[in-house]
Amino acid sequence: MNLYTRDFIYTLKQNEEIEIDLNTFVDQIGTSKDYALLCEFIENYILDDYSRARDKVILHGSKKDIRRITLFQFLYNLYFLEFNFVYNVPIDMTWFRDVDHKFFKNQNAQIELFMRYKVLPEVIKRGINQEDCFSNLLSNLVERMERLSELFSMISSPTINIVDLMEFCKRNKIFDELIHTELDGSKTSVELERVLDKRGTLMYNTVLKDRRSCLYPFVASGDASQRQITQMFVAVGPRMSASNVIMDHVMTCSYLRNLQNIGDFIAESELATKALIYKKKFVGVSGYMSRETNIAGINLEVDYSRKDCGTKHYINFEIKTPKHFDLVINRNMIMPDGKLKVITEKDTHLIGDIVQLRSILTCAHTKPGKVCKTCYGNPMDFKEPYMIGGATSTEIINKLSNAVMAVKHHNASKTTEFADEEMLKIFELDETSLVLKKLSNPENITIQFDKEYIEDVKTRIADQDFDNDLDDDEEDDEEFDEELESMRVSRKKLTKLSFVTTSIDPLTREEIKTEYTPEIDSALLLLSSEMLAVENLEKIHLLQDSELAELNLADLKPGTTVFSIKYLTAETAKYLKQLKQIIDRPMADWYHNNLSTPLQDFADLIVEVGLKDEELIFMEPILHASTRNPRDITLRPDFRKDKVDTVLVNFRQAIFKGDICSALIYQEISKTFKDIDNYNKPEIGPGIHDCSFRTTIKNDFTYMRKALKKAKVI
Repeated sequence: MNLYTRDFIYTLKQNEEIEIDLNTFVDQIGTSKDYALLCEFIENYILDDYSRARDKVILHGSKKDIRRITLFQFLYNLYFLEFNFVYNVPIDMTWFRDVDHKFFKNQNAQIELFMRYKVLPEVIKRGINQEDCFSNLLSNLVERMERLSELFSMISSPTINIVDLMEFCKRNKIFDELIHTELDGSKTSVELERVLDKRGTLMYNTVLKDRRSCLYPFVASGDASQRQITQMFVAVGPRMSASNVIMDHVMTCSYLRNLQNIGDFIAESELATKALIYKKKFVGVSGYMSRETNIAGINLEVDYSRKDCGTKHYINFEIKTPKHFDLVINRNMIMPDGKLKVITEKDTHLIGDIVQLRSILTCAHTKPGKVCKTCYGNPMDFKEPYMIGGATSTEIINKLSNAVMAVKHHNASKTTEFADEEMLKIFELDETSLVLKKLSNPENITIQFDKEYIEDVKTRIADQDFDNDLDDDEEDDEEFDEELESMRVSRKKLTKLSFVTTSIDPLTREEIKTEYTPEIDSALLLLSSEMLAVENLEKIHLLQDSELAELNLADLKPGTTVFSIKYLTAETAKYLKQLKQIIDRPMADWYHNNLSTPLQDFADLIVEVGLKDEELIFMEPILHASTRNPRDITLRPDFRKDKVDTVLVNFRQAIFKGDICSALIYQEISKTFKDIDNYNKPEIGPGIHDCSFRTTIKNDFTYMRKALKKAKVI
């Protein structure tokens, strides 16, 4: 240990503040061994007394360049400065990072920026071997950060503490009122949602403003969404069943006030079970999709040495909403005069317009897997080649997967007030029911149903498959889990519903029939329990030689509850499934000479999901990999030509018919290594790399062990 390090340690123990002259810091520390020793000492010094993490360190650069940071912030920056001590590189204030919650939220990006802009120029200038340098620096940096995380995890990780929340209530009247919210169970779902949204926003802002509660780290870092905080600490509101329908029961009290009655227990068990099922069903799917998208785009990168490829082709993109506008900020649009303009945050006048965008989909770069700077735009402006192939999986699919895992607090209902004027002429709206009015001419009005639907309902009633409650047959996909199937509680949803009114023409005396189909989501309407009674169900007549069944309103008594209104929920799993359908669609190709429509559909889907901080460039790689020449699907279209034919192939075909690297990584060749004796036998079934997609690591090692035994290696 050199003299400076000893003085540093002694000063730190004696005073709350320690001053460091950056101009002489590298020379005074000396060897890399002394640097490592200093890091270890500061770690132990803080761990002996956690309050020491807030001790002040004063950095002196130039005479006027002085900065105060905490000892913990200094230690974390010290980890990044190993390069300076190993290669004797002077340090100034620009080498120090702002270590705050934003830093940790984007830590990987921070490391990449630091290495690219601070370390790399020095490496090039000094002629240092880049591979060895970065390998050692990054491995040591990651090891130190992981070790520190483990050491601090017991005391620094954010934890929801009931005592802390009680203290928060005492010092903040707004929080106290919000956390003791009681909902009015007699209100409609729409009204309850409005109350929750308003109070949830207030709760979120209250936590941010206070900064002292145990909730603050979750909120400030974005780890807990506003909806999660709302449902956990304001009120749980209308609960959703496993079949994605809002239950009649409303849990009126806050999460922290426990379950109040048997209805609360039933509602809680419904949603808790749903969360478990969704994790089992969809987390594996998203992992599989992430790997597919990564493999397909593995060689896609921005070539910053090529400013503009000169392509004459573009994408038409409709900026429908402010969220759509956020997707295209910093992208290049083509103006009417043919010139390019970068879309900035000030160009909100474009909302509602269709713009012509330069896109990586239509880039005319001559090298495979490269896109020019202009087609890419400037959403992330690096000066070196930047790999963008994995953006779809990391920024979209993985985020969707995380949202699915938090399904218990991410559920939201898509409810609107029932306001069909024509139906309300026939029925009274009674909260969540439609009750038949006393009509002057009920015999002139007939409800028409899908005949097959009514036949199925009557069959189920006759077989007594349920207690006045019909399972919804409409499966989400062909492989719906048995667990979820057994938990369906919603009555069978109506399809092909219409109303036929009969009248007599006063002049010709001819009978006139007017048909009206409600302009509502028919999935929201169900036959009521009263209508499912056999005596009422038999009044619906199955017409011969027709696909329809009819119910004349004269056959029902006024006051009969004919329909129940059930509001469906919107959960993230739905969007994950829709993305999977885009990737795995069965058609070999689609969208001939039309790349704008699939990208617009993709963008609309992401906007509907409500993911934050997304950009169009995160979606384009998935379509870039699938864009092919219809005459030879192994090739991408040549966008250097004035007229180009394009087609999108499905994602697996894109991998297998793409570059050989992607095909090898995926499975096409590696599956032959399942058994050495079968090396020359094609199509033998699963291979050792299938553990990355469908099987388990155990299977992977099993295949490997068998192969090694046959090769007499073990």
